[in-house]
Amino acid sequence: GDDAARRCAGLLPGQVRLCLNPEFLREGSAVDDFMTAPYVLAGARSAREAEPLRQVYAFLDTPFLVVEPPVAAILKTVSNSWHATKVCFANEVARLCGALDIDPVAVMDLFTRDARLNLSASYLRPGFAYGGSCLPKDVDAVGHLARAYHLELPLLEGVPRSNRIQVRAAAERIAAAGRERVAFLGLSFKPGTDDLRGSPLVELVEFCLGKGMQVLVHDPSVRPERLVGSNRRFVSERIGHLADLLTDRLDELEQQADLFVLGHRDPAFATFCRSLPPDKPVIDLVHLLTS
Repeated sequence: GDDAARRCAGLLPGQVRLCLNPEFLREGSAVDDFMTAPYVLAGARSAREAEPLRQVYAFLDTPFLVVEPPVAAILKTVSNSWHATKVCFANEVARLCGALDIDPVAVMDLFTRDARLNLSASYLRPGFAYGGSCLPKDVDAVGHLARAYHLELPLLEGVPRSNRIQVRAAAERIAAAGRERVAFLGLSFKPGTDDLRGSPLVELVEFCLGKGMQVLVHDPSVRPERLVGSNRRFVSERIGHLADLLTDRLDELEQQADLFVLGHRDPAFATFCRSLPPDKPVIDLVHLLTS
């Protein structure tokens, strides 16, 4: 009864707690969606407060997840926005393929068979801007084809602009910190490689140098003497004295810098940043310290 439910939630008579329970049901398949849901979501301040709701769903063989109420409140909006994005993505691919006399159904059939990268959690973690040589090249190629064939592909053509906004926002955060000595943890476009081509972190280092800041960089994978070809040219055109900025010693960073920019998801970097004193702030571009 009501009294039993209140006791489960730790409530006194007359007290009320709000528990959010968003649904993810589609018109026409709501019953099946309900019975085979990947999880039941409760937005509550504690598992104890969500307990009465968990009992309501006890008959389902479905994971019951408790998250902070704001997370539950926005999740459906985010989910439906993603579904709408997928619809527009597929339709823009179809318009592009149509102009090139390519079967868009065959393309998307193959695209959706890749459950490792294309239809998965890959690349869906909040973080910093994309870089490297592959993603920028192919996204730019789509924009070139759109202009050549007079196509309107605003979603795909807007990707580079969205990426630039991410880089600009990071630069603004660094400038707003008002520190003169900045240390970067990571420089290549992704951890474990020395590929600096298109790296947004290189762009941020270039920004800081242009503002007259003192810059140090720690990236164990980057060795200037080993850089060759287009990789070497790319960084030389932007940071001509890279070797002077690099250091292998984290303790040297702590002594010489008063602002730290965390650009790689490296557990060693997380440990280092968490050990820094409060007067040495960290700008976590990859959400490593909160995950």
